[in-house]
Amino acid sequence: MATLSGRGGPSWRIVARRELLDIVVSPKFAWTFAVSATLILLAFWVGARGFLLEQRRHEAARAADLRQMRGVTDWLEVSPLVSLPPQPLETLVAGVANDIGRNATVEGRGAIATTGSRYASEPVAALLRVLDLEFVFRVVLGLFAVLLGYDAVCGERARGTLRLCFAGGLERASFLGGKIVGALAGLTLPLLVPIGLGALLFRLAGVPMAALDWARLALVLLAGLLYLATLLALSTWISALVRQPAHAFFLALSAWVLLVLVTPRAAVSLAAHRSPVLSRDAIAAERARLQTEIWARDRATFRDRVEGILGPGSIGGHDPQQRMAEVNRFIEEQSSERERRLGELERSLLERREAQQKTQRRLAFGLARVSPAACFTLAAAELAGTSLALEDELRAQLARYQEELGRFQMAKSGGRRSGGGMRLRIAIDDGEPEAPKPIDPAELPAFRWQSPNLLPALSRSAGDLALLLAFPLVFYAAAFVTFQRYDLR
Repeated sequence: MATLSGRGGPSWRIVARRELLDIVVSPKFAWTFAVSATLILLAFWVGARGFLLEQRRHEAARAADLRQMRGVTDWLEVSPLVSLPPQPLETLVAGVANDIGRNATVEGRGAIATTGSRYASEPVAALLRVLDLEFVFRVVLGLFAVLLGYDAVCGERARGTLRLCFAGGLERASFLGGKIVGALAGLTLPLLVPIGLGALLFRLAGVPMAALDWARLALVLLAGLLYLATLLALSTWISALVRQPAHAFFLALSAWVLLVLVTPRAAVSLAAHRSPVLSRDAIAAERARLQTEIWARDRATFRDRVEGILGPGSIGGHDPQQRMAEVNRFIEEQSSERERRLGELERSLLERREAQQKTQRRLAFGLARVSPAACFTLAAAELAGTSLALEDELRAQLARYQEELGRFQMAKSGGRRSGGGMRLRIAIDDGEPEAPKPIDPAELPAFRWQSPNLLPALSRSAGDLALLLAFPLVFYAAAFVTFQRYDLR
């Protein structure tokens, strides 16, 4: 025990080395390594298979959509089906990637509705959720952290080695710090090999991980280590509060259940009750009501205007093609005005919904961030690009694509496709009619998903990362204050 006094070097390193050796030779380490390696490799394997399957489905859906356009002779009849392509990291940190609608039928103007969430088509997965790296860290490794740290102090006392550790003048702060660092090292070692093998598995399977994706994954792993350090520090504090390892285990396990399983869900339920949000169904109902009113008014205006253009009194004075062009111009004006009013209503309702969502999210996340598990989940989703910002980014890119498609249709046909619009044509019998030529779907602008930059995600996750860094320090300080009054006997 004399070497624990730290005469030859920093004493916390000696304690950490001793703690690491004790963990490595214990049965707990073998069990932790076996379970962690199995689950991590399984997460990477399932992720690789799932990504490749979704990629084939995405390409097949795109090809089927192009086939449906063959034989169409008018660009205004084209409304392509676009979808969010699968992303490599969403298979490791699912976030909301499986919950949001990933498909949208885009027209030249009008509202864009996303459909086709993965969990909508696979209710079993929605009920039981998926095995991903975030789950392994948050639940499984978090529980192992509790098991490794709950007897850091009281276990030494029960074995009769606590007084010997301090016989050579070891400082209590060094003892606690070494215990936490050694346990974290013992928990990190089982992660290195399976994560390395998982990364190799991704490469061999052909999952296209770019340098930015690897950087995102590294940051997720860093957040996971901070989360594990938090639980180790918390368990060490609990171990310094009691004298019996059985009591410490019960309290540490109860704290794990409360912080990991109960607090995040309770925060969401309370926020939903306190701050309700206007639903998208209510927005669609308001839009349909206004659209019905506008259509009733436009029908009467359209009938009077068309009778004035095409009526008997105007036949002799105008060319039929010119009159039909004038009718189409009037239809286009009506459609533009209708979409303007509908767009204003929808924007006002969406702004109201977004304001309510921000209030609800602030309350839910503020309450949930009491839990280190919630902080890790939020930070991991932001860093992996599967947070709530994914849906906002998808809608923004769909809106930009709709504008590009509308300009294309305007250039090709002089108008924009809209779900409630129509367009008239007149045929003049002057011999053998020329058959209309089919369009070339290859000319249609393609939807290209642009992966968001990492810097905004880092900015949004900075608060959660800061909390994950602060939690271990706070719990270590609490353990130190408690341990100052601990009876070593």
